[in-house]
Amino acid sequence: MKKRRFYSMWAKTLVVAVMLAAAVVTGIWGSCFLIAMNMGMTVSEASDPIPYEASTRALSYLSSETHTILENQSRTARFCVDGKYDENATVDISDMTTGVAKEKKNANLEYRLGDLVDFYNSDGRILLQYLLSSYEEYTMSEVDEEEEVTTETAAVYGSKAELKGTRSVLIDRNAYSDENEGTGLESGIAYSVKCYDTIYNVLYNNGIEIEKKYIQNASGKTIADYAQENLSSVSIIDCYNRLIDAAAQINEYRKAVPEETNARLYVKNLKTGKIVSNVSGWESLTDVSAVKEAYGKSVKINCYYLWDGNLEESTCADPGEVASYGSALRSAAEANLGEGTYQIFVGLDTGYPVKQSMSYRDQKAYEWYQKNQIHTPVNLLVIIFTGLAIMIIMLILLAFQTGHRPEDREIHPVAADRFPIEIYFIMDICLWVGVISMFCEAMSVYNRYSYLYDSNYLDFGSIMLNSGALIVGTLVCGVLLLAWELKRYGRRIKEKSLGGSIIKSICSGIKKAAESAYRARKENQKLIILYTGFVLIQFIILLVAGAAGGSGNGGIALILAVLIIIFDIFVLLQLLKNISGRDEVKKGMDEIARGNLDYQINTEHMSGDNRDMADELNRVREGLKHAVEAEMKSERLKTDLITNVSHDIKTPLTSIINYVDILKRENIQDEKIAGYIRILDRKAARLKQLTEDLVEASKISSGNITLDMQKINLKQLIKQTNGEFEEKFGEKQLELICELPEAEMLILADGRRMFRVIENLYNNAAKYAMPHSRVYVNGEIKGGKVIFSMKNMSENPLNFKADELLERFVRGDVSRSTEGSGLGLEIARNLTLMQNGTFDLYVDGDLFKVTITFDAV
Repeated sequence: MKKRRFYSMWAKTLVVAVMLAAAVVTGIWGSCFLIAMNMGMTVSEASDPIPYEASTRALSYLSSETHTILENQSRTARFCVDGKYDENATVDISDMTTGVAKEKKNANLEYRLGDLVDFYNSDGRILLQYLLSSYEEYTMSEVDEEEEVTTETAAVYGSKAELKGTRSVLIDRNAYSDENEGTGLESGIAYSVKCYDTIYNVLYNNGIEIEKKYIQNASGKTIADYAQENLSSVSIIDCYNRLIDAAAQINEYRKAVPEETNARLYVKNLKTGKIVSNVSGWESLTDVSAVKEAYGKSVKINCYYLWDGNLEESTCADPGEVASYGSALRSAAEANLGEGTYQIFVGLDTGYPVKQSMSYRDQKAYEWYQKNQIHTPVNLLVIIFTGLAIMIIMLILLAFQTGHRPEDREIHPVAADRFPIEIYFIMDICLWVGVISMFCEAMSVYNRYSYLYDSNYLDFGSIMLNSGALIVGTLVCGVLLLAWELKRYGRRIKEKSLGGSIIKSICSGIKKAAESAYRARKENQKLIILYTGFVLIQFIILLVAGAAGGSGNGGIALILAVLIIIFDIFVLLQLLKNISGRDEVKKGMDEIARGNLDYQINTEHMSGDNRDMADELNRVREGLKHAVEAEMKSERLKTDLITNVSHDIKTPLTSIINYVDILKRENIQDEKIAGYIRILDRKAARLKQLTEDLVEASKISSGNITLDMQKINLKQLIKQTNGEFEEKFGEKQLELICELPEAEMLILADGRRMFRVIENLYNNAAKYAMPHSRVYVNGEIKGGKVIFSMKNMSENPLNFKADELLERFVRGDVSRSTEGSGLGLEIARNLTLMQNGTFDLYVDGDLFKVTITFDAV
């Protein structure tokens, strides 16, 4: 019941109404806050308005103006004589802090102020800057021999340098200066740099040419000559950098135009008695108290009074800002006027005689804001964040309500949900651009009009009203747009469907074409190349025809181009479909060639010759499959025949063995007959072993055995086998060398079958190893594997490959004179593989080696 009410129309209307109300309230107070932030107020000042004179913004203004005034006074003191600039005055570029007043100047680094200004605004300064930043590129090791370099002689410089050539460069003026805007000068300077064997020679020989052309010291000499004469004590790089820096300082001072300001400054160095002020007449006052007494009555000034490092009087309400400002004042005075103890008076003329000053505009803005801001007992930020929280909650509730109706729990789409979703994406982008533009316009209203310093135009009431109305409208529009998007996309998300989509339809068509093309990707390469060329030629012809027909035929040509492209796409899809069938036939042939006789070619989408070839290939596959099954059946019959014959042989063989045993028990005195009995006994035993091996080999190859897989210790099994074969190896004088790890070699295998594997390998060594030789047995645990290996030298030459030894009835002696059956290795390999191990055999000359590997447990 509650859910039905929640999904009702009145509930949805209530949610939207509350959301819009919250947006309006948030917009009104938010506009006040944003405008205040745009004015430069702090958060606390925006929440609790104060006069401009007591604000941190006024303090920041005075700080900036103080630095500017002191810096200008410092430069005037350094570069002027008796307060006047004289271009014929000279400075030592190695000591710019003293300026023109320095008594003992280095004649080699002494320059006229006018020459420095001219040099800074000439190409010479740019060339010298480029040389200092790129000189390493023009040494001998850096010059590219493949570049076109014009060689010259070094006769002009005698033995000072070895000229390697010259390289022409084009230097961008704008990369080094923005002074040439509007001068009509070209942006590039063509310059030929001379290349030498060392960095010094590059700087000296290129630099001296620049100096002689653009600037020389007061004595008519160059820095290059000065450095050449004092190689051990003078750095040519350092001197050139000082020259450029000095020229920049003088040029900046000459360009600077002192601006009128509403700040008033008085600074007195108690150590030297020197006084600096930007107010006419204040230089004659003895101290700060005299400044306050003489001018504080006639002109209202808010005082920032620094006495011996302590700020004693201020209208600023923030103690932290005051302390920081006092420290900054003292640092600025010492940086520009030298060390000492200072009395400093800084004030703001609240009559604001300079209307063009930023302080006048800010004062008007603060005054209007203090009078007209909407005051509430609750903090401004609390109202704003509460309104935002309510809007977010209402948007979440609206998202839950979207698509539901009170009568059931189903999602009810509307007709607009069938429209392509891309149209909504484009619409949303356009609408959000409009909302963002409205917000930017709201913020720019204040910035645009507040810079009109004339009081006749400075109507802050209309500025704030227009800006605030735009901010409220922006927020309301943004919330409505967001709510609309939540409803539109929310229904589709709940339905788990995007509804109509142009891109989805296009992608579906491309996917089908791509699937057909992928089946014939190799054959399609040539076709696509040819077809692309065909389409390009068509398109070029249409463009040429449209251009030739003039503007009146352009639309017709475009329509024809679109129709031809559509026709081309249709033809291409048909061709790709035709070729995809051929590729499917080729794929079927490859599968059958690899032995996959269960692969069936799908002929559903084929037609014509492709379908006929696929049907024939499917019939060939069926025939091959029947032939293979018949061959496998024949192989099974052969195996069964061997097994049955072996069983049939065992019955008479057992009788023969029993009778031979009876004869052996008789006391036969005839030695010849006794010898015959021994031979008969030996041959019967061999025949019995051969029959048993043959039966076991047949069972293993047919998989007709059962394995009891358990965890066994292969190390213990090897030691047991070593003991059992000690006597047999001794008869053939074979030395067994066995190396096993200290850890247990645990594997998962059938113990009885595993013993048969090891026993067969030992038997193989006992039968075929060369007498008086060594048999090596090795065991190790490596990389999670248990590895057993056995190697020996063969008595007979091994004139065949390793794989041949694993075939049935193949023995190590070609003459077949030994008693082996030729089945031992084949049985050992098959048993190993059945227990998930690997069996590797290696033959090199007479060396025979077998390696068995199992996973360690």
